[in-house]
Amino acid sequence: MSDGQELIIREAVPEDAEALQTYLHAVRQESDLLLVTDEDLANDRQLQALALADIFESNNNILLVAILHDEIIGMVRISAEADEHIQHVGTLGISVRKAYWNHQIGTMLLGDALDWAQETNVLKRIELTVQVRNERAIHVYKKFGFVVEGQLQHAFYTTTAGYLDVLLMAKLLA
Repeated sequence: MSDGQELIIREAVPEDAEALQTYLHAVRQESDLLLVTDEDLANDRQLQALALADIFESNNNILLVAILHDEIIGMVRISAEADEHIQHVGTLGISVRKAYWNHQIGTMLLGDALDWAQETNVLKRIELTVQVRNERAIHVYKKFGFVVEGQLQHAFYTTTAGYLDVLLMAKLLA
């Protein structure tokens, strides 16, 4: 980063549960572009630590965090089911603290997550949803080869913008 501090991108571990919870609450307050719900913000740190352990041990799930100044400033998650019929489909979610928008952190996180997905040889499809008004994110996803597969009308609601359309985007892995 420009202030001489090194940005670290690594897998989240159970010990990150409290910092990750703090991050998720903060990032949700900063933007209504995220498709995060209250259910995604588990308040039980012990349960969150167990969930992080499960993700860390999984061969088709990952949660990467971007850390600067010992603080989580971004994250990307690819989640997939264990069922053999759908274990090859990962759902991607990504967020970055507003103070670090336009610093390529989301691009770095996405690149690392897709590299990991390619290396697993388990995941064959990565899909995501994004609000149609989130043009910056859509541009980045397209740059990485994601294509729009559909548009879901009134799929997300915010108190400031009302009902919003969401794009379903996906990328097939070789």
